Amino acid sequence: MGFKNNVKVFLVSLSTSIVIMFFGCAGSTQESYDSGSYKKIFTSDPDKVWTAAVGYFTQKNIPIKMIEKSSGMMVTEYWHDPKWTDEDIVGAECHEPDGLPEYKTLTVSVQFSIFVKQLGDSQTSVQVNTEFRGVLKYQSTFGEPIEKEISCSSNGKLEAKVLEGIAGKL
Repeated sequence: MGFKNNVKVFLVSLSTSIVIMFFGCAGSTQESYDSGSYKKIFTSDPDKVWTAAVGYFTQKNIPIKMIEKSSGMMVTEYWHDPKWTDEDIVGAECHEPDGLPEYKTLTVSVQFSIFVKQLGDSQTSVQVNTEFRGVLKYQSTFGEPIEKEISCSSNGKLEAKVLEGIAGKL
């Protein structure tokens, strides 16, 4: 009987530890910024904000993949602009694995999802979500070309730049 009680106590302790770890991790991910989502409220009607958002992406030559004005949603193609890197607007922090050669190139592409929502008579919310793709290119020790996708997290600079650009068109 003592053995069964010890096993029950162990299982209850283990289950409690797993639940605490699970909910502890879930809470911390909500507080950290890595989803690439930014929101701003504009004092303007949704039609003007929508036109400004479309105008911004058109001016920057960012190809729009899907556009639904009735739902207030717009999604771009994955896109890379080397000028933004030159302007110090690198919007992602990429996580390179250890042990890579010194000479390599990294190309980061971004996809924007824009959500425009009317909040009141003259208030409109714009949310900018981003998803980044990083591709490392290098040569193996035998000279063979290698491409490897790596994970990248947003640092918020591009989202802020997009919201600033939309505001500038209002």
